Amino acid sequence: MIRRLWRHAETEPAQPAAGDTADQAARDTDGQRYARRLIAAELETAEDAFTTRWENEADLPGSIDALKRWHAWRTALACLEQAETPGVTFHVDGVVLADCYTAVCTAPDTETLTYLTGLTIEPTVRTLNRCLRVDHIEQSRGGAAADPDDSFAVLQELDATGRRLMAYCHNHPGRGAAATAPSSTDRRCQHRLEAAGYDVIGIIMTRDGYVRCFSNDLDFTVNLHGNHVQEIRPHLFRLDEPVRTGSLGHAA
Repeated sequence: MIRRLWRHAETEPAQPAAGDTADQAARDTDGQRYARRLIAAELETAEDAFTTRWENEADLPGSIDALKRWHAWRTALACLEQAETPGVTFHVDGVVLADCYTAVCTAPDTETLTYLTGLTIEPTVRTLNRCLRVDHIEQSRGGAAADPDDSFAVLQELDATGRRLMAYCHNHPGRGAAATAPSSTDRRCQHRLEAAGYDVIGIIMTRDGYVRCFSNDLDFTVNLHGNHVQEIRPHLFRLDEPVRTGSLGHAA
């Protein structure tokens, strides 16, 4: 969709010959600038329409319609910004994965959610080095829901310290790598976050130590640091038994 939007004011070029990549990049950049101007204009129009209709208390349906249009264009802008962003590299400390495992896998038949934060070294280079526990309003074998008030407090704390939410982690019942596959609920949650402009990743763990990092559209890589965490393939890892049994303490 975004690629078609970039081309809105252009004639679709033929396939570039060798050596034309610089010209293609320039055309893409021009298209991106045009798309930004278009979206900014539509956002402004939708915001003005909402303000006008909101002030007219009798036009509640018009206000709702204008607000929906504003949200749609805001989502388009978030998608454009995500499309322009190169892949993100997450440097993950083995200690934080051990902490997450302790937080979410203590009750193997009940899903538990936790948040993660870290440092932004560069726009596309980040660390995950802190696990943030959060209260729940619902927990079962089939899912978990964080308490909105506690989630807001956690996000406020991050904002106050100049950090932000970078990932979220929960467990799946079952064992083996296949049990870490994102469910349709996980995919919908990730879609809402990405559509709102949050370039975060999801992490799913199992009781026997399998760990999967995932996203829907965000291009990312994970670099592990520390011992006792083995990479099986990109985005899939396993915690060694000493980490799972707690016999290492925090020396993961």
